[in-house]
Amino acid sequence: MELKKINYFTEKEETAINLLAELGFRKTDAKVLVFLIAKREAAMNEIERGTDLRQSEVSIATAYLSEKKWLSCYVVARGSVPGRPVKIFRLVKPVLEIVASIEEEKKAEIRAVLQKVSKLEHLVHECSPPTPVKKNGW
Repeated sequence: MELKKINYFTEKEETAINLLAELGFRKTDAKVLVFLIAKREAAMNEIERGTDLRQSEVSIATAYLSEKKWLSCYVVARGSVPGRPVKIFRLVKPVLEIVASIEEEKKAEIRAVLQKVSKLEHLVHECSPPTPVKKNGW
C-alpha cells in the first residue's frame, strides 16, 4: 500500500484563510490563495491535495484569482506519457501587492457605504418637519 503525504495548513495559514473569509472571500478562494502564497507554484492536482478541495472547487478558485490578475497558468506537456497536459498555477503579483489590492478594494467599499449614509442623512433632514422649540422647559 502506498502512503501519501497529507499536507495541513499551519495555524498561521488557517488564520490567514479565516481573515480572508471575513473580508468577503469564499473559503475555497482563500485556501487556494494561501496555498499558492506558501508554495509559489503548483499543479492543479497538488492544489487539490494541499487544500483538500475538489477539482471543480480549485478550478473556480483559480479562475477567480486569475480574473483578479493575481494568478497565471501555464501548461506543461507530460512528455511521452499520454493524457492531458498539466496546468501549473503561480502567483504573478507579490503578496504585499495582493494585500494592498484587497485593502484598496475594502476602502472603496467603505467609501461607497459612507456616501450612501451621507445621502440618506441629507434626505431624511430634507423630509422631516422642523422640530418645535420648547418653551417653559417643555
